[in-house]
Amino acid sequence: MMALIARPTTLFIEITSECNSRCRYCHMWSLSDSENCLTTREKSHLIEQFAELSPNGEVVFTGGEPLLKSQELFDLVAVSRSHGLISSSNCNGSLLDQKNAVRIMREGPNYFVLSLDSHRFDVHDYHRGVQGAFAQTVKAISAMVQIGREMSDRRTEVLINAVISDLNVSELEELLRFAEELGVDGVTFQMLSPTFHRIGVYDKFFENHFFPDKPRAIQKLQEIIDSYENFPILKTTRSDMFWMQKYIINPMQSTRPVCNSHERNIVVDHAGNVRLCFNMSKILNGKVLGDARIEGLDRLWFSGAAEQARDVMQNCRLSCGILNCHRKKDL
Repeated sequence: MMALIARPTTLFIEITSECNSRCRYCHMWSLSDSENCLTTREKSHLIEQFAELSPNGEVVFTGGEPLLKSQELFDLVAVSRSHGLISSSNCNGSLLDQKNAVRIMREGPNYFVLSLDSHRFDVHDYHRGVQGAFAQTVKAISAMVQIGREMSDRRTEVLINAVISDLNVSELEELLRFAEELGVDGVTFQMLSPTFHRIGVYDKFFENHFFPDKPRAIQKLQEIIDSYENFPILKTTRSDMFWMQKYIINPMQSTRPVCNSHERNIVVDHAGNVRLCFNMSKILNGKVLGDARIEGLDRLWFSGAAEQARDVMQNCRLSCGILNCHRKKDL
């Protein structure tokens, strides 16, 4: 039995599982929300419960593409702010017109992350599966940065996140410099993973682009560690990079348990299923903690089902544990 569990630090709420992009390493665009989705009011109630459970916590609004339900996103951010919670969200940039950009900078989450995989349009567009995606995203980033500079009451920091594959691992320095020119507040890196919600038997993109030359990829990350560790906008830490290098060696299993998502995260999908990490059902043969509509977050977090799940998950060695949202902070 594990020691008495602390209160969670982060609540992940899936705004929608749907997406208007066509990323080659994520097939969530093939999904449709169920008819039994949580309503905005139900999601607001979850945030209120979380605020009581973790007054200093953070709420992360995920997708799919959250801006497909932009009004709900703004409503839920407002609820989070009213309870003193930090919030963040992500988007692909395609739905960020001038009106939305202004609204995000005034009413949006504390951190707004846009996906930008390269300083080159051909690499980004290929990753994302949509011609013109790079131009849309860069235009959105530039607009938000400019709006932020003109506002005296800016509430939102603008960041970009890049998924690293063999197509861009040699050009991370150029991407960092490009991001600096754009004026963003931060850059984070994320390693290419096996395709989310994969369509078909074979994971073609992962098989083709997961670093055929592993020593070279590891060296390229080391160059970023050595030269850019103190680069002001780089938010991926030396420790992050260390585990990313380990991941390149073996993308399926870590050398030891590095994840403690089960000790700090609550993940609620659009249908109300509650998990302790995004892959909990995979680890526990389809199990979830329960339905957010029926049982409160407090009850689920301290439940016998959660205790049993943690007993298993504390020994998990799946490499998704290296993600910053999952990895132990003392490693």
